[in-house]
Amino acid sequence: MALVLSLFVSCSISRPLTDLASHLEKSGETGVLWSEFSVESSTLEVNLLASSLNHAASARRQVEAELRRAKEAAEAASRAKSEFLSNVSHELRTPMNGIMGMTDLVLDSELTPEQRDDLSLVKFSADRLLVIINDVLDFSRVDGGKLTLDLAEFSLHETLGSALKELEPSARKKGLEFAWDVAPKVPDRMMGDASRLQKVITTLAGNAIKFTERGRVDVTVERENPDRDCDYGLHFVVEDTGAGIPVDKQKMIFDAFSQADGSSTRAHGGLGLGLATASRLVGMMQGRIWVESEAGLGSRFHFTVRFGAPPNAHSAMASSEDCQLTMARHAAG
Repeated sequence: MALVLSLFVSCSISRPLTDLASHLEKSGETGVLWSEFSVESSTLEVNLLASSLNHAASARRQVEAELRRAKEAAEAASRAKSEFLSNVSHELRTPMNGIMGMTDLVLDSELTPEQRDDLSLVKFSADRLLVIINDVLDFSRVDGGKLTLDLAEFSLHETLGSALKELEPSARKKGLEFAWDVAPKVPDRMMGDASRLQKVITTLAGNAIKFTERGRVDVTVERENPDRDCDYGLHFVVEDTGAGIPVDKQKMIFDAFSQADGSSTRAHGGLGLGLATASRLVGMMQGRIWVESEAGLGSRFHFTVRFGAPPNAHSAMASSEDCQLTMARHAAG
């Protein structure tokens, strides 16, 4: 009698529970954690357990489906936002260029001192507005995945000098020392997108000048992995003696529309798009960007990028196939 009862318990309870455990184990191995459990048992408790598990699985699948739909809707809204910003920025920039061009022409004519002052204010305001429009346009293109790198051979010294010389008047007006230096081991000719590199440098150096009231701003360039023949890794540092950035704000400054000082009374304007755009551009150039700073002690912004070597710069040790493969990776971003 005891043996018969033991067999009955084994068939009615132990075996269905074992089946449930086995099903859960297999689900964990395959990653399909919420498929339904098919258990037939004459024991009410086991059937209730299987029914509860199936109910939980059904609820989880419903939640996952809703989350998936919400994610798709959010991605569609983000794409629509980027396209809208891009279109608006483009439409605004065209008439702004006309306003600025005509203002320059009028400033070259004979004017009274009062008229010249008024038009100079118009030009200053137009220049600032155009910077904002360009920031929005650049960010919308990068954020929408519409921006691609234009690879061509360029001179690093010319690119760096052109970008930083535009900022010299601003530094000089504030009485700041402004200098840049390229390490001797850094090659001059390389393959990459010079205009995107200029954008990153201008953003970081421009911010350093904007947020530094006294002292200096320095830009340095060094080479990483100098033993590589097919490509050049570059490490840029933009250092200033400005107000610095609190540690708890250092990550958020690379987010779109975020600033270390988000108050309405902050001394410096801007939309908070410059660093977000620079961060994405650096990523497209196979690099990374970060900051070292303490409040009141200035900041050091670092970023790395990787550019290809010109075809005639490949050493005999580097095979043409390896170099072509390297350049293909650069082109793919």
